[in-house]
Amino acid sequence: METAIVLFTRDLRLHDNPALHLACGRARQVVPLFVVDPAICGPPNRIAFLAQSLAELRDNLRQIGGDLVIRDGDPAAEVVKLAAEVNADAVYVADDVSHYATRRRQRLERDCARHRLDLHVTAGLTVVPPADLKPASGGPGRRDGRAAAVCPLAAGPAPWQLGDADRKRLGYPDPIVELS
Repeated sequence: METAIVLFTRDLRLHDNPALHLACGRARQVVPLFVVDPAICGPPNRIAFLAQSLAELRDNLRQIGGDLVIRDGDPAAEVVKLAAEVNADAVYVADDVSHYATRRRQRLERDCARHRLDLHVTAGLTVVPPADLKPASGGPGRRDGRAAAVCPLAAGPAPWQLGDADRKRLGYPDPIVELS
């Protein structure tokens, strides 16, 4: 694959970002993108924190020879526009479980399919995939992606305690390596 876009959302880390790591391993050129969605607003301190975090991410990307494209608008629409500008054929994004993130992912799936862009959704911020969580009662879990308060974590070793063969067998992503 020649060019891929990595859509940064809630996870603005660089050194262990699963979407960025996967894109860097598969594409010759990676274009990092953050879209400021007007549908999300917050108090001034939250907006200031986001601006500071984006400036730090941009600085970190520049230190390794990259940059951060920042756009305003609907994330799915901006991904498609940028993909046309840079001739990208794939988009990478970390999954999330909020209602907003679910709707964003559904729009991305629809728009990427419509424009023949491969969409790769990687593991997000959760340690255990939300669909794997089951209530202690054995009944149906919550449908909003969040774990019920009585829900125990999955039994067994954590992903970082497993060997490569077990991690692959259980479907965990490859370990993240430092970008240099």
